[in-house]
Amino acid sequence: MRSLWSRFFGKNQFRADDSVAIAMRGDQVALVRSRFNGSTPVEVLSAHVHDVPLVDRGEWLDDQIDSMHLKGASCRLVLDAADYRLLNVAAPEVPQEETGQALRWRIQDLIDFSIDEAEIEFFPMPLSARSHRDHMLTVAVCRKDVLARCSNWCEAAGLNLQIIDIPELCLRNLISRFPEAERGVALLRLEAGRGGLLVQKEQALYVMRDLDVAGDNLLLRLLAQPEQGDGGQVDMLALEIQRSLDYYESYYGLPTLGSLVVAPLARNTQTLVDRLNQALGVISRAMDVSALVPCREPLDDATQQACLPAIGALLRGTP
Repeated sequence: MRSLWSRFFGKNQFRADDSVAIAMRGDQVALVRSRFNGSTPVEVLSAHVHDVPLVDRGEWLDDQIDSMHLKGASCRLVLDAADYRLLNVAAPEVPQEETGQALRWRIQDLIDFSIDEAEIEFFPMPLSARSHRDHMLTVAVCRKDVLARCSNWCEAAGLNLQIIDIPELCLRNLISRFPEAERGVALLRLEAGRGGLLVQKEQALYVMRDLDVAGDNLLLRLLAQPEQGDGGQVDMLALEIQRSLDYYESYYGLPTLGSLVVAPLARNTQTLVDRLNQALGVISRAMDVSALVPCREPLDDATQQACLPAIGALLRGTP
């Protein structure tokens, strides 16, 4: 995918050795620091999660960057899922240089604000095995004022903003490092308020799906009182996952996936993995980011859960 929303990038002096990634989710902000050797991150130096209301975020970021002596560091920022939309749209039959404008016209009735207030980026989805199907694009739509606000935070903190990214593409960078990625693998990520499933083969994302059955109720029932059961919610989750895997196989004409990787939960990740192994026909396992990216200090599951998109952002463009 091309660089997202590049006209919002900052122009501060660049320190090539240090890089910072910031990922937002509700009132939480994940801040990850890495040091680069050439174009490859040597290791994650630190990863922290903080509760920061939106109104205080600019001042908080300035204080953090100042205290860490990171003025001038490169920065990659990951949007909160609530701040953008992903739309699947058939590729318009226009010259390549006119695609962006044609997409703006096509999606204007699919969003709840004026297209004049929107910035868009797009990337192609893999071709279907069904030859009569249109070539589909995924369009990311975000309000201009959201992007400008993020850019202003970074500029005021003295950071060199390189890219504004979205979690799905950041997680893709991590999935590419899974040993199962060459054959094809699914990543399940559950958070307190939402959940999602990504299906990827090599470098290409085939499925990006929000899961309605994920979130607060499942985590509370399954993890807080596992002995009382989950009210069938894991079975419903397994059904939604299986439907997505079936779609991947039939729509793209690809072999059955052999594994599902479960991103860390705040706690008791293995409990969910065990339940999914009982309910699904694919092997499930827990993810550990330290097996994919060297980390100076061990990261607990709660930190990994919040910081995965930021860590993935640091891997963009690396081998």
